[in-house]
Amino acid sequence: DASQGVGATTSLGACDETQDFHSLAGVLTVIGPSPNDQDQTCIAGVACALTFTGESLSSSDYLMFIAKGSSAECGTSTRDFTIAGDSVRQLVASGSDSQLLLSGGQGGDVRLGGEWLMCYCSANYGGCALPAHFPALAGVFTVLGPSPNTQDHVCMAGVPCTLSLQGQGLSGSDKVAFVVAGGTCGVTDRDARLTGNVHAANQRHVIGGGQYHSATAVASGRVEIALGRDDLPQGGVWHVCYCTNNYGQCNGAADFTALAGTLTVMGLYPQDFHCVAGA
Repeated sequence: DASQGVGATTSLGACDETQDFHSLAGVLTVIGPSPNDQDQTCIAGVACALTFTGESLSSSDYLMFIAKGSSAECGTSTRDFTIAGDSVRQLVASGSDSQLLLSGGQGGDVRLGGEWLMCYCSANYGGCALPAHFPALAGVFTVLGPSPNTQDHVCMAGVPCTLSLQGQGLSGSDKVAFVVAGGTCGVTDRDARLTGNVHAANQRHVIGGGQYHSATAVASGRVEIALGRDDLPQGGVWHVCYCTNNYGQCNGAADFTALAGTLTVMGLYPQDFHCVAGA
């Protein structure tokens, strides 16, 4: 009887209350990172490890970094070439979690400050090569430090000069070191050479008084370093190596890991002359 059939169906409920859902159909498993706000922070130039939790993560999974912005979206946006060697990175298993190791150093994986979306690809998805293969957001990755690393400045010997630097999370507690050209940030210490002739009264440090220089915060993500005339006694070229105070005490070469740019001082090099009286 049709009317009886209708009546029987109606008696099952409208499926809008908990008790209406009385039969187990099965279990739904979603493979991927969880939660999606596993935000992590590292320091520019310093090696770091990212660890992720989730469901059925494996050492065959990959991670893609997408520059954070209003239009950035996992699954559609392309990777950012300024981080992780311009490549998607394979993770390693760490118990039930997965982990990604990022190298430090002036030319390492995290050499610039910035913010990125960490987009995840599960090996079970069927390939981790295209943006569409990375649909799952794992969190936001923040690197504290200057950006870009080509913030070059030109000053004149004997003339006060101010360096202006921008980046991610820069503060008035940070410092810079002037490293002789050819040196490496995080390895080579500040240039503490002396210039002038053999008479001690005439000797002075070739750059910055041979000291680390403190930054002054002038705006969000922007600092300045003020150099006086005595800080710039001669011409030369130096790397500006940056220490974010969140890492270390900014009191040794190993703390100044991030290259901010190059400082060129226009002027003469030391040129001592010796003459003979009456000649």
